[in-house]
Amino acid sequence: MASVQPRPDDDAPDPPGPRGLPDPPRLRIERRFWGAGPRLVLASVVFAGIVAELARRVPALKIAPQPPECLRDAGWVLIGMAAGLWIVVIRQVRTAYDDDRLLTSGLFAFVRHPIYSAFIFLDCTAVVLIAWSWPMLVLPFFAYGVYRLLIGGEEARLAREFGAAYADYRRRVPALIPRFRS
Repeated sequence: MASVQPRPDDDAPDPPGPRGLPDPPRLRIERRFWGAGPRLVLASVVFAGIVAELARRVPALKIAPQPPECLRDAGWVLIGMAAGLWIVVIRQVRTAYDDDRLLTSGLFAFVRHPIYSAFIFLDCTAVVLIAWSWPMLVLPFFAYGVYRLLIGGEEARLAREFGAAYADYRRRVPALIPRFRS
């Protein structure tokens, strides 16, 4: 989470900011690049691991011994799609982060957090299709709930950092589930 700290009142020059220019003289913003993502993934992986072990020990929890081949293959395709999406989006985020600008184009024009959307809707769904157990059907909902708990700090940091621009973006663009308009 970002913290805004006053600069010391000494005569030392300001350190360079993202564009090689000093940050404003009174404030220094410390940021974390990764946001809530690692915690979301960790919580979901732990949940999926527990459920998978439970399904292994209690065979009645499996929907069937094996998923139909087409669904299992669809799961692997979803994982590939999510990986490709992550690569594209992380490159865009890294560039915007280094330039200290708010990213609102590309997939960010549809949802504010496309990486989290990809994880919940593509990766978690893929795990459901591949694992093929009744309790695993809860995984995407679990991941969504964890996301809602963890994202507040990231949203607050973006609001502090980008002010009115982020408030306007937040009003126009949903956090996770895109709105499709005609």
